[in-house]
Amino acid sequence: MKISRLTIITILTLCVAIISGCAQDSSVDDYEESQSSKGELERVGTVNGFDYYQREGVIYRSQAETPDKAKIILKLKISDYPEEISYAKFELGSFGDITALKQRVGSGTRGQSYTTLLFPDGKMQEFDFDVATYISGDKYDVVLGYNASYYGAVGMKGFFEFRETGKNAFRQFGNEDYWYGIFRQEHKDRSISMGYASELALYGDNAYLIATPVSTENPGIYRANLRTGKFERMTEGNVTNFSVKDGTIICKEIDGENIELKID
Repeated sequence: MKISRLTIITILTLCVAIISGCAQDSSVDDYEESQSSKGELERVGTVNGFDYYQREGVIYRSQAETPDKAKIILKLKISDYPEEISYAKFELGSFGDITALKQRVGSGTRGQSYTTLLFPDGKMQEFDFDVATYISGDKYDVVLGYNASYYGAVGMKGFFEFRETGKNAFRQFGNEDYWYGIFRQEHKDRSISMGYASELALYGDNAYLIATPVSTENPGIYRANLRTGKFERMTEGNVTNFSVKDGTIICKEIDGENIELKID
């Protein structure tokens, strides 16, 4: 029986997905093992006291300046488009003491982003999008992110997820009536401006972010009550970004006035 190249690639992709673990939450212990394959490690960078290296689709980490003791921390996903086996592009980042291991499989509208967050206690959490903002509060942990594979006529896809502090499972807030963390606006000349809005504030049960109603395409600041699920607009005019100072949201409406909103 003749097996096509595409079939082999598909099988390899499935195998790597199984090996790397598709579960939402895991821990360093699930990945760490001593390096055994030959070849020189390529240094990626240093985050939160650890050096990170890459070799043949595998990410290693070690205490600073000890590459001989590097251990496997993550196995990259495989892209099978366009019918070539290639590993995901890897990027290293952080949100304070939380390390972000980011992958991009493919490119353009056919691509897919993934982020694995590595917490100080060794726990790991995977998201099937690019995490842009992570905030941890007294009651909730909140994530805002995007996936460029959703570019197109309807715009970009934003992800707004949260969990109770100390719990493992994140869940999506809201529904398909809004673009979360996305500003999209149609102008009088019928041109459209759109982009990411990664601003996020968290106070008690409430999270504040930029969102755009799908039906009207007028972006603004919204308050999301994570306990009740209530989602309400805070600004009348169109707003695409904001800052927070001393418990006050500061923003400027497009073609409008400067606004200050007291938050609670």
